[in-house]
Amino acid sequence: MNQWHELIINAIKSLKLLTIVYEYERRTIEPYIYGRLSDDQDVLRAYQTSGMSPGWRLFKIEQIQSLQESGDNFLEPRHDYREHDAGMEEVYYQFH
Repeated sequence: MNQWHELIINAIKSLKLLTIVYEYERRTIEPYIYGRLSDDQDVLRAYQTSGMSPGWRLFKIEQIQSLQESGDNFLEPRHDYREHDAGMEEVYYQFH
């Protein structure tokens, strides 16, 4: 498991926004599905609310330079959120 495993799961459970640095850019994200691809890469499916452009993204955990809770919550899932990400071999935790 990676260094942020528990923090990511807890953020999904408690609807906490995360602040990450990814590809050298600071972003705020709503985490929804955390799992592993068939090539054994840990990934996080999230909705990016700030950064390059808002929208759904798949973040490779190994490419995240920093990750922390922002201190804010999101209140409900996005209207277009879908459980069971077909691209993931295994889901560690997802928003229900």
